[in-house]
Amino acid sequence: MPLLVRVTAIPTSPQHIPDITGRHDLWWSGKRFSAKIDEQDFDCGYPARVWTETAQVRLRSLISEESLDHASTPRLIRSDGLVEFSLIHPEREPIRGSDSRVYLGWIISLVAGVIAQVNHMRERLAWDAVAYGLEVEVWASRPLGVFWNDQSYNSYTMRADLPLRLPRYSLASNDDRDGIITTIIRDLLNACGNNSTVICQVPWDSLKNAAPI
Repeated sequence: MPLLVRVTAIPTSPQHIPDITGRHDLWWSGKRFSAKIDEQDFDCGYPARVWTETAQVRLRSLISEESLDHASTPRLIRSDGLVEFSLIHPEREPIRGSDSRVYLGWIISLVAGVIAQVNHMRERLAWDAVAYGLEVEVWASRPLGVFWNDQSYNSYTMRADLPLRLPRYSLASNDDRDGIITTIIRDLLNACGNNSTVICQVPWDSLKNAAPI
């Protein structure tokens, strides 16, 4: 079974983007970034560094068209305002007793990308008052290892049922974005049996300046 991580944001009230297939200016382009984890620099370059592709047109939506036969990072924005970023990895060799694994940097990158895409759309659509709900799901085979990176000795094993669906998070325009990512990472580590107090910070201004394609 492959690893699938899905991060989805959708407006909490009905919305409509007219002629979204002609609105390529709404497509956010990502780039590599480093977050701060408890004031220590932490690379979150993947998958953010691959989000430079141009948007492809589909039914009332814009997508990144990728093959699902190998590792891929499909993206979607839809005319009802939905934003979805995914990470798909085929089965890989087990490591440290884990049949599948996910890195916390991947999660931070995906969540930050979704938030940046939502903010990018808000600015261009004057949607400051539009609140979003944000969901995170992880699908994988057991046992699922959760790692900071390959060099770190701090690794965890997912104790919660799989697929894992984290609680829905609020994403209003004035919400603390670092607070959202911090809560998600803490929730993931809680699901591994770890009482985490980690604090995450993302360079939002740098991501905001990523030029649209």
